[in-house]
Amino acid sequence: MFYDQITDFIFQEDRPKKCKFIFIPGSGYGELAVRAAQLYQEGFADKIIVSGKYSILQEKFAGAVSPECYCDREFATESDFLKTVLMDYGVKEKDIWQEKQATFTYENAIYIRCLLEKMGYREKDMPDKVLIVCQAFHGARSRMYFNYMFPDTEFLICPVQTQGITKTNWFRQKRGIQTVLGEMERIGTQFSEILMGKDQAEEICRKKFLTRE
Repeated sequence: MFYDQITDFIFQEDRPKKCKFIFIPGSGYGELAVRAAQLYQEGFADKIIVSGKYSILQEKFAGAVSPECYCDREFATESDFLKTVLMDYGVKEKDIWQEKQATFTYENAIYIRCLLEKMGYREKDMPDKVLIVCQAFHGARSRMYFNYMFPDTEFLICPVQTQGITKTNWFRQKRGIQTVLGEMERIGTQFSEILMGKDQAEEICRKKFLTRE
């Protein structure tokens, strides 16, 4: 069917390989941190970078969506929430690096790049491979933005199924259709400025990052 091409593009997944880092784009779904913790415990990465303030559409972090045991707790940012879950699942605090300014996926990639540069990484030092743990329908857009900010890094997508949306059922439910086709739309609109050389997000984020040093 015609939607098979959409499925193959949006729902990306790779076999994990040994890397230095796991990146987690901001989210209220703690299952991402649970999966990252599992990969860490299995020896696939030494460090985990959690990124995220809260959605650009909100004025504060609305709180954890799941797992349920975190839903009645308060967290200042997505990053703080994800860090808590990671530690609860056995990740050492010293192995978690945080970024707390990003409000959407592109900013996740930009601010993580800024954080690594702050930690002493230069172009030649950037990791050759990184695992990205994200929601299953978010893999394509995540990979594209991180590839843009880290052109010499191989990104391996380790997806987590959330919201009941999977590669086999998204086209059978209203929420799945809206979410997946929304990803397609965002890829088309958000990357247009980059392709036309008119994007200013990186410049803006770098200035904000420096002012908070």
